[in-house]
Amino acid sequence: MDYYEGHGQGFDHYCAWLDDRGYHGTDWMPHDAKFREAGAPGARTRIETLVTLGRKPELAPEQPLMDGINAGRKTIPLSRFDAKRCAQGLESLRAYRVEWDEKARAFKKTPEHNWASHGADAWRYLSLSWRAPMREPESKKDRPAGVPVSDLTMDQFMDLEDDWSRREERV
Repeated sequence: MDYYEGHGQGFDHYCAWLDDRGYHGTDWMPHDAKFREAGAPGARTRIETLVTLGRKPELAPEQPLMDGINAGRKTIPLSRFDAKRCAQGLESLRAYRVEWDEKARAFKKTPEHNWASHGADAWRYLSLSWRAPMREPESKKDRPAGVPVSDLTMDQFMDLEDDWSRREERV
């Protein structure tokens, strides 16, 4: 395992970090990655932006928060961590906890949102995703021709990228 966390950088920075280390597998993303970014060129989704940067994004299975936390707990014993490279991520997992409600004198049902949340959420998405069943690719004949990119499924969009690269070779 490896871990990297940053703030205020664009996707190109994080994709370069992954590429430099030879990480070219699936990039599991939370479900908000499918919504359009108002300030992005052409109002792209985060998924579309990652595809243009040569990545292979997939949406993590959408599950209730507590199911994701339980998946994270069950994944820890099956994992091996590099103590140095994962030190910050491991500290995030250790610090992730539910919030105390002083008024009710009880724990809330949701985790405290603090510095540890992003690392713990990334672990939760990984834990939900690594066992996700792989889908059979759609055949090319099932893909509708002439449909706007915004109406395509992610698999159809990824297939279009393959078609574009083949066209460039023929030109």
